[in-house]
Amino acid sequence: MKNAKRYTGLLLIAFTLSIFGVVPVSARRERNDPVKGLCVSLRGVEVADLDGDGYVDDVKICGTVKVRVSEEGRYSVRLVLMTKYIGKDPNNPITSRKRYDTIKRETLRIYCDDDSWTTESFSMKLYNMEGWYRGLVSARCGNEKAKSNVIVFDPPGGSVGPVNK
Repeated sequence: MKNAKRYTGLLLIAFTLSIFGVVPVSARRERNDPVKGLCVSLRGVEVADLDGDGYVDDVKICGTVKVRVSEEGRYSVRLVLMTKYIGKDPNNPITSRKRYDTIKRETLRIYCDDDSWTTESFSMKLYNMEGWYRGLVSARCGNEKAKSNVIVFDPPGGSVGPVNK
């Protein structure tokens, strides 16, 4: 009888240790990101009176996003437009402590076929700007990130577009 109690006690101890000694396993499975590629580029800037105040000091920045996915469906691409005021003379830029003066966010919903590049155009508007600016767009979709080319523009008057130094 003594041996049976010892045997039962040892089994109980072994069972208890085995329950608490097991390393917990996550029930959440690792999900593969279907987004396989992301590109963003800025095509140009249109200067106009977009807000109807009588001044040609508003800009519409136009660009393109390309997404490549492994699964067909709708995807959200988060865009962030960042502009920095560089002054009245682009060849002698003003420096300030701010990294960017204007940050504008937008989300595009793009329908993508599987395993092919899908291209979508976008535009973002900024109002009442004066002087020279430098701008770029960053994009994020799934785990992919991308940054565009930098553009330099000058609303009202002057010429719009890249500056030759």
